[in-house]
Amino acid sequence: MRFVGMIVDIRKISTRKGEQMAYVTLQDASGMMDVVVFPSTLAEVYQHLQQNKMVLAEGRVKKGQKGQWQLQLNRMYPMTSADKLLEDSAKILKIAIRPEKHTPEVYAEIKQLVTKYKGVTPVELFLVNSKTLVKNSFANGVNLESKLIPSLIDILDKECIKIVN
Repeated sequence: MRFVGMIVDIRKISTRKGEQMAYVTLQDASGMMDVVVFPSTLAEVYQHLQQNKMVLAEGRVKKGQKGQWQLQLNRMYPMTSADKLLEDSAKILKIAIRPEKHTPEVYAEIKQLVTKYKGVTPVELFLVNSKTLVKNSFANGVNLESKLIPSLIDILDKECIKIVN
C-alpha cells in the first residue's frame, strides 16, 4: 500500500536487542496513519524522517499489538521525487533468460543486483522458449535510473532486457 502524507510525529525507540526503530505518524486530508519503521528499514529512510515533511510511504497494512491498523514501512520517498516514482511503478522490467544462462550462478547475480538497486519498478523473469514466468520473482522492485540495466546487460545481453509500460 502507498500513503502520501506529512510527517506530524516521530518517536524513536530501542528494541530489546538495542537496535533503533521508529513510530511515525503521517497525516493527509483524510486523517492519520501510524507507520512502524523496523530497524532493517530505518537506516534506508532515516534521511526522510523530518517533522512536517511530505513523503510517499510504501508498506503493508497490518494490525498492531493494540489492534490498531498501521503501515509496516518498506520504503519512503520525499514528495519531490514522488511523480517519477509513480511513473516508474507503472512500468515493468522484463528479464529474459536464455537456456544457456539459466544457471544458479546467473540467477544469484541477478538477485544480488535487484536487491542492491531497490526501487519501485516491478521485475519479471522469463525463461526464453518457455515463456514461463519464473516463480521466484523478486519481492522488491528496482530503480531504473541506477546502474542496474548496464549490469544486467553485462550478465545477459541487451536483447534480454526490456522495460514496458
